[in-house]
Amino acid sequence: MTSRLAACALALFALPALAQETVEVAGITFQVPEGWVVEEPASTSMMKRLAQMKLPRAEGDEADAELVALQAGGTVAANLERWRGMFQANDDEKKAWTEEKVDVDGTAATVVLLTGEYQVPPFMRREGDPETRKGHAMLGVVLETTPLTFFRILGPRKTIEAHRAKVLEFLRSGAKKEE
Repeated sequence: MTSRLAACALALFALPALAQETVEVAGITFQVPEGWVVEEPASTSMMKRLAQMKLPRAEGDEADAELVALQAGGTVAANLERWRGMFQANDDEKKAWTEEKVDVDGTAATVVLLTGEYQVPPFMRREGDPETRKGHAMLGVVLETTPLTFFRILGPRKTIEAHRAKVLEFLRSGAKKEE
């Protein structure tokens, strides 16, 4: 009997460790996919990050990808166009660009995949960062909240493509707070 109680107690204490990690952004709670690392948001003077995660690099890539969540104004179309302008791409690379709509617990979201040479905006560069990054990709998400909420997932192309399904799973896991 004592060993059964001990086993039950151990099982109960192990339950929280099995719970999936979550992050809350714009009143929506998202399930963090296995392998992603939630980090303390590193905001800049221009942009306050609401959340930040590291997505492990694909085999052979030189860096991990980074997911950041931000809020800002503007329109969906204007923000998507601004993101497209951050990539210099040849015709073949542009053929790989995609745009799709996703439902996040009743809130519309637009997801774009952009590839090519990423032009790092000056306000996003850290000391020593290059001005451009060849062979990069971005999954950009505009969530139609007020103000707009953005998820920018940026990194080496192979790494971004390896995480694409998990990004969509992450978005679809979103659940609004009950009021």
